[in-house]
Amino acid sequence: MVSENDPGFMPDSEPVLLLIARARDTNMFGDIYAGWLVDHMDQAAETVATGAAQGRCATVSIDQLDFMSPIPVGSRVAIYASAPEIGRSSITVTLEAWIQDKGDPVKVTQGTWVMVSIGQDGRIRPL
Repeated sequence: MVSENDPGFMPDSEPVLLLIARARDTNMFGDIYAGWLVDHMDQAAETVATGAAQGRCATVSIDQLDFMSPIPVGSRVAIYASAPEIGRSSITVTLEAWIQDKGDPVKVTQGTWVMVSIGQDGRIRPL
């Protein structure tokens, strides 16, 4: 049986962000804290959404973000994005975070971001 952590399940696209997990980003147990990863995943979602909207976007929700594996210090973290789904004023982006430490890549988390396009007046604008 193939698990979702099997290297064959890795996204076949280029990552939106590549990071190195550093010691300054750890919790008291020495693992990278979830907020660090969520912050970077939010930046990746914004990168994809602003490209699709050709302008400013803001996060309105994050759906089902489960963490499957801790991130050891020194790991290479790659954040991949699906093709954005474009609505009337919203853009939905599914993101996956994978780590490469020692051995095969491991999927750490996956979540769906809903972003809205923001106009110059600071209000939601249609796409």
